[in-house]
Amino acid sequence: MEISSNLNYIKSSNLIFISTALGLINAILSQDIFSSAFVICIEILTLGILIGIGILVRMGKEWIKYVLLFLFLFGLLGLPATIAYLKEYPLNGIITVIVSLFQIWSLILLFIKPKTV
Repeated sequence: MEISSNLNYIKSSNLIFISTALGLINAILSQDIFSSAFVICIEILTLGILIGIGILVRMGKEWIKYVLLFLFLFGLLGLPATIAYLKEYPLNGIITVIVSLFQIWSLILLFIKPKTV
């Protein structure tokens, strides 16, 4: 795997991997995760996609930032559910907010120009 020389991409991929790990922790702590096989499959698929995105960002693929932006904007449709989730399950809600903040930070890093020395 060829690693990007763009430091912003490396930092961004690290944030994506951290958010994936937090997402896994959040899933394990969630009381709904073991409710059905479908929910487990969706969680595994979601974490797998995030890992794939993190790898592609680490490789320096320019187009992946647009895919991540689209997925993030699409995920904003679930904001009302996240707010309700935050009220019902505070720990899981806080982790979800932290994951979202890491992903926003990751997107910002992908879209700003790297500093040249």
